Amino acid sequence: MAIPLAVAHRLGRTPISRMRRLCFAAFTLLVVQYGLGTGVNLFVTVPKSDTDIGKTIRNGPLVLSLHAVIGVLLVFTAIALIVLAARAGARLVLGGAVLGALAMAAAAAAGSAFVRTGANSASMAMGMAAGVGLLCYGMALFALGERAARPVE
Repeated sequence: MAIPLAVAHRLGRTPISRMRRLCFAAFTLLVVQYGLGTGVNLFVTVPKSDTDIGKTIRNGPLVLSLHAVIGVLLVFTAIALIVLAARAGARLVLGGAVLGALAMAAAAAAGSAFVRTGANSASMAMGMAAGVGLLCYGMALFALGERAARPVE
């Protein structure tokens, strides 16, 4: 049974409201991820050569384990947002979501390199990629605000 649009809007079940929540979740998780990553870089001895995320979550220092878990949550959030934006035909949101996911993939690759080598350049690349992801999800949130201001069709 379909929910009437006015009721769906009040319940927050419209595609726009779901995309807005996912964008905000991705943005917030990235801010937390950035902070945890900075903490790991400054205060944690990362066991080099252990790039298996499962082992990192189970055996790593707590901050590193949390960093890995939030990374996994970010992947699921990014995929959900891409699918929802594609289904809704929200091109700007889709663009931001895809670019944000690519930035997170770059951050993950840099993180893997950092764990293997401990190179400062990998850490810097991870932080820069996280910043790009934040910009992408911020742009998507801005685009959703513009969409919401238009009349519902």
